[in-house]
Amino acid sequence: MNPPTIQQAQTKKIIERLCSLPLFMGISRSDMEIIIGSVRFLFQKYPKFKTVCNIHEINNAVYFLIEGTIEITRMNHNNTILFLENINGPMIIGADVLFGISHSHTYTYKAKTDCQFLILDKKEIVSKMLNYEIFRLNLLNHISLNAQRRALMLHEPFPEDLTQRFIQYIKHNTSYPAGFKQLRCRQKDLGKELLTNEKNICQMLKGLKNKHLITTSRGIITIPSFQHLL
Repeated sequence: MNPPTIQQAQTKKIIERLCSLPLFMGISRSDMEIIIGSVRFLFQKYPKFKTVCNIHEINNAVYFLIEGTIEITRMNHNNTILFLENINGPMIIGADVLFGISHSHTYTYKAKTDCQFLILDKKEIVSKMLNYEIFRLNLLNHISLNAQRRALMLHEPFPEDLTQRFIQYIKHNTSYPAGFKQLRCRQKDLGKELLTNEKNICQMLKGLKNKHLITTSRGIITIPSFQHLL
């Protein structure tokens, strides 16, 4: 048996990498070989601190984070509180705003470390990838899961306990309910959002700090592990 050529080895590596990504899971090897030969994929590296997508920017592609960590940020409705979180790959950016009424990103995505992305243009998805049933199902499952998660949030009761109210507020304003989170704001402004006063916010944060669930500095609330806070 002849040893594999460099091209065959590269093709195998690309297939393995694609099959590890959420929207490609379950696609057969034979279909993946056809996809690689016919679909234009862009492998893009983003250095540390480079912005990948800006909030309100029109989205025309799906970005697959293959390696690295990205920083995700957004402001609250009146620009008084900044929400920041770090997410490790693999993850998907842009699939939720590829179709529908709005095609604008709802967060800003920036490389926290050196990152590697696979980018799939919307035209390639519509003209080629949607011909594959498993890809269609994976895409629908991804969009449905996020839509259902947001819908469930609308029906969650407003907690009487201030700590639970704080946790719910973070969960409703970030993209993933785990990992590193940070709020940059005045305690006065956080109090307005949680329908309480600055004194109660200060006491609540002090209690969480004493339990080693958060750290605080001037204008910054850091949550090393949101799942532990939950």
